[in-house]
Amino acid sequence: MRRRVNATGVVAVLALVFAMSGGAFAAGRYLITSTKQISPKVLKALKGNAGAAGAKGAAGAVGATGPVGAVGATGAGGPAGGAGAAGTDGVSVTSKEIKVGEAECAKLGGSQFTSVSGKTTACNGKEGSPWTAGGKLPSGSSETGSWESSVHAEGFTGASISFPVRLAESLDHEHVFYVTSEQQTNHSQAACPGSVEEPEAAAGDLCVYQGGTWLPEGGAIKVENICPPSKVLWNCGEGRGTSAGEDGAGESGAVMEILYEGTESEKVVLDGSWAVTAP
Repeated sequence: MRRRVNATGVVAVLALVFAMSGGAFAAGRYLITSTKQISPKVLKALKGNAGAAGAKGAAGAVGATGPVGAVGATGAGGPAGGAGAAGTDGVSVTSKEIKVGEAECAKLGGSQFTSVSGKTTACNGKEGSPWTAGGKLPSGSSETGSWESSVHAEGFTGASISFPVRLAESLDHEHVFYVTSEQQTNHSQAACPGSVEEPEAAAGDLCVYQGGTWLPEGGAIKVENICPPSKVLWNCGEGRGTSAGEDGAGESGAVMEILYEGTESEKVVLDGSWAVTAP
């Protein structure tokens, strides 16, 4: 029996006695107060194996965002890159005339341009109205404009009317009309159905519409004659009724002879609009 007793057995017996005594010895004093009192070999034998890992705990709350870190120092520049390979020469754009009458561009003529990306064509446009028939206003087409005149003393003054597009022929005095404000209100001038705000003229007629007028008290103003620009203004009314075409309008416009009668030497202003329709 003595041959079977060893250190492990002794410790086991002591533990059993201590457990059975319910800790009676502990009430008076500690039998073992330090691991130094136990042989290292015994301690090694008493050490149990690690238990199995426990269940995973719940995830903790997200921590607050930390402060932004300081900007780091700029790094040193890298070495310069090597020179690239030389590029190839580009292709110049060339052009070729497309003559009027050729099939391309609807026979209107133009130019064809060739580049590295292909060909493109720029064609001439059709001749647009009213620039037809030698640059003259087409028959039945109308154009409008405005006029103004002033005088500082009693006597004659003038005003000019210029057609943006020339007429194919001049107009005689039977087709040139001055329409007063009263005639516009009464629509008594059949050839001129418009007004100073919306000037109109029948085919082959020039209608000059009276607009705003400023006169001193007791003064009167009158358009005496309307003549072609080639006629001297102060005698453009000579020959009326005896020489056809003495009064009227030229292909490029007309001039107006205006008479002011009054007793005061003040500025007199007269203006208006006009309309002409090609015959």
